Amino acid sequence: MLQLINKGLASLFGKKSDRDLKEIQPIVEKIHEEYKKITSVSNDELRAHTATLRQRIADYVAAEENEIESLKGKADEHKDMDLHEREDIYNRIDILRKEVVKKTEEVL
Repeated sequence: MLQLINKGLASLFGKKSDRDLKEIQPIVEKIHEEYKKITSVSNDELRAHTATLRQRIADYVAAEENEIESLKGKADEHKDMDLHEREDIYNRIDILRKEVVKKTEEVL
């Protein structure tokens, strides 16, 4: 009896796997398009593009990276610093690292 109900519902709404495939199909098509572009590029061109992309990312996150280094230096330089101040510094570093990841994703 339960199988009959399941078959009836599947015929009305479709199978979950079919809906999932329909949902990801546009993404798969974009991947195939990008793959065709990449395969037409030589290894040297791909290396050059990678270097350019790395430089764009480095330039885009330079301010955050500089602030992280500055904060690390401040924390290391002052060993007698109050525990709460040190914790605030490392919390700020964590926030900046998350921002670096976010900006890197934007560039990519």
